[in-house]
Amino acid sequence: LSCAAPSRVVTSDASGLFGENANSGETFEAAGKVATLRVHAVVGVAICDPLEFQWTDMDGSRVVLDNELLRVRIEISPQLPSLAECCAMFGNNLTIKTSATCPLGATVPLSSGTVFENTDGKSVLKIAMTRAQLKSYRLLPVGDNDGVSEMAWMDIVETAVQSYADSEAFSALGYDFRGKATSDATQTLESTPPNSVPSESFFKAAGCEIVTAEYGGVASAKRQIMNQADYFYFSGHGNHGTGSLQGGFTPEMASQYWNRDLDYAIIAGCAVLDVRNFRYNSLGFLYKWKHREWKGSYPGELWEESGVKCLLGYALKAPLDSDGGAAIATAFVGNMNSGKDAIVSWRDANDMPKGRNACAIDCSKTPHEFWFWDESSGSAIWTKREKGAVSW
Repeated sequence: LSCAAPSRVVTSDASGLFGENANSGETFEAAGKVATLRVHAVVGVAICDPLEFQWTDMDGSRVVLDNELLRVRIEISPQLPSLAECCAMFGNNLTIKTSATCPLGATVPLSSGTVFENTDGKSVLKIAMTRAQLKSYRLLPVGDNDGVSEMAWMDIVETAVQSYADSEAFSALGYDFRGKATSDATQTLESTPPNSVPSESFFKAAGCEIVTAEYGGVASAKRQIMNQADYFYFSGHGNHGTGSLQGGFTPEMASQYWNRDLDYAIIAGCAVLDVRNFRYNSLGFLYKWKHREWKGSYPGELWEESGVKCLLGYALKAPLDSDGGAAIATAFVGNMNSGKDAIVSWRDANDMPKGRNACAIDCSKTPHEFWFWDESSGSAIWTKREKGAVSW
């Protein structure tokens, strides 16, 4: 050969075949001599499920939460004898990118913590990074309260009376995008903006970025890593008796994570923010008789423990997406963008007959405050109740 083989090509030429060119320089004349070329390549880079022992590829709906490791698996074929030879051939560094915080990527050395294995004819490199390490490379904000106004949303559409119109209206808030999850199967993480399938981890995170890893010119599929938003909007049905939301999402799930950076959780679903039946008790006899099974359930007191600074939603039946829900979301965003406080914005957006089951739980105040439309006097009055030393 007239030039050296590329670094990723290993030659074995005991018979000196590569040194014997024909006059044309294009063919070899060396009967009975043998030479081999072995071409190595990175054949896979994957972000792996944080909890899977086998380091399996992470599902696209999964979000790496802030108490979990970001795990990357690299496969090289055919196998090489050591990590050092892998690095000599493909480089000493892995590149990781996060869509908002570090879109250009950070260079992460393949340190002594990298696990090297040979299995099934491939070399496998396993890299696990803590949240603190990711922050040290500026791949995520150093502090949870990063001073950036951010928004994320989840919208579950499974019936004819539901739509994405209210979430689309909420997105006009215009804050920095921190992910969305909808049941729209035509949209994926490759869409613009990226769209996730609703999942428990997305709900817990209440905001995320797209993360990718690249090594040897091969990039992983897009996956998600937690970066909690300031405003999280959920649209779907609610269950007054249990406090759970459509899709099986519960206040207990939120309570593990919503105390990071989340200022406002807006739950556009029926009845899950009911506190002590204050709204229910202010209504007339006929309404209370019709909904008598709701008496004595206080799901808002479960959501109060989620850790978020403030909850906006409904104490009783919420307007359907197709019957006022989208208009309320539009009005709320307009109020916010005009400079109104979030609770006032929610109040004013719902100041109509179909919206007056709206309420707010302000956990940023001591004692906590519950705001609702009180109609015990015959007129709807936006009213505050303060929490007692032990309960409402």
